[in-house]
Amino acid sequence: MRSLSATLLAAQTAPSRIPYFDLKFYRGESLIADYSCSGSPTDNTARLRYLKLHEFAYGSGIDEGNTSDVTTIILNDYDRTVPDLRGCSVDIEIGDVTDEGNESSEYPRMWVYRQYEISAPSTTLTQLTLIGWADMLSIEHARADNTITNPSLTYLWNKTHTPYQIMSAILHADVSYIPFTLDALTVDDGIIDTFLPYFILNPERGKYEKKLPVLARLSYMTMCYMKPLADNHIKIVYPQEGDAADLTIYSDVAPWFYEFTEIENETIPNSIWVFCDNTNMDTTNYSWPSMKTGIAYDADSYSRLGDYIRAHYQAPTITDQTDADNRAAAILARIKSERLSQALVIPHHCGIELYDHLLVKDKRGRSAYSDHKVRVTGLTHLYSRDKGIFRLSIYGSGLANFPMYSEEEAITIAEPEITPPEILGDPSIPQYEPPDYPQLSETPIETDPKPTYPNPMIHP
Repeated sequence: MRSLSATLLAAQTAPSRIPYFDLKFYRGESLIADYSCSGSPTDNTARLRYLKLHEFAYGSGIDEGNTSDVTTIILNDYDRTVPDLRGCSVDIEIGDVTDEGNESSEYPRMWVYRQYEISAPSTTLTQLTLIGWADMLSIEHARADNTITNPSLTYLWNKTHTPYQIMSAILHADVSYIPFTLDALTVDDGIIDTFLPYFILNPERGKYEKKLPVLARLSYMTMCYMKPLADNHIKIVYPQEGDAADLTIYSDVAPWFYEFTEIENETIPNSIWVFCDNTNMDTTNYSWPSMKTGIAYDADSYSRLGDYIRAHYQAPTITDQTDADNRAAAILARIKSERLSQALVIPHHCGIELYDHLLVKDKRGRSAYSDHKVRVTGLTHLYSRDKGIFRLSIYGSGLANFPMYSEEEAITIAEPEITPPEILGDPSIPQYEPPDYPQLSETPIETDPKPTYPNPMIHP
């Protein structure tokens, strides 16, 4: 959880609140524009009309094939003074107006990737598409040395460095156009700073690896994950089943949720075999004279299925039995992390961040609470000044973008009061709404089986 002052923490569950946004755009060290503002309906100077901020485990929503669900800022540009912001960085801060003034929490840095100029009756707007830390790392090619003497950029760590040390080298400022700082380790899964892999960077001739896939490849050797922080810092985290809950969210008392969806999948495969220690990798018969096998299995899945469904992997450069078992355990841990898919919609909470451990207590349709653990692997912050929306969608457990009811299709129950400002202009002329503005609807998307909602007139 992000650290919040007592007044800002209290504002997250207040029945009525005024959002606050710190939006400063920089080109290098130079401030280009400051559009910080509150969400007060009386703040006529506020340019921010709409904000949808994505935080996912390995990205922020940008996808060239999908322009309808990206990190987006829409600014009121009635006087056409919004400058060209492409390439600018912005450290978005979201919070509330409290008794102590404007308070906010800082989010990982983002960059303006695309800018739209929109003109419609009674409305002129500027729309920005932003990209985040993982998107930047998926663009830049990985290098291990600042001195380029061979265009292949191939580099070998022959069991000399741990995954954490190699990640630090890939992110080092000397080989980075946009430097990120990998923070010192505060966790240990017994692999990330112990195991010494045989690791080749850019192994294929004529092909250059991007930084993010290389870092992911190293992370997949472990049971740890990369967590983005403010100021271009990246922290290594080691989520575990026994972690204490950072926040408890209820169906009937504050802090409470609008909607919670959970899907449980069977763990398949539930048995992992990793073949290791091939001393004859370069021979034509590809024999394994000293083969070691790392094995990991899920006993709970076995008890449900009545059998083990095995998956096989190869890690020929691992020569130690403990390392072989650790690799199998790491693969199984990631498969099990995908077993549970969850989605939660709550009033906006600026303290929640990736990999937090939440406890959801749901009493709807029950006489007692049903407890659900949620590991946060995705967040969507949504603010619409015109519609009075200030929400947070939380995606849990599975590390893919989990499809859920969109904000406009979720049932709204006793939402904290955020008064939208008066719409200016000729009321006979339809007001322009950008394509990805949410259209609130009481009709959920068709699913099979159909979900059951509480009666909004009765609950909570």
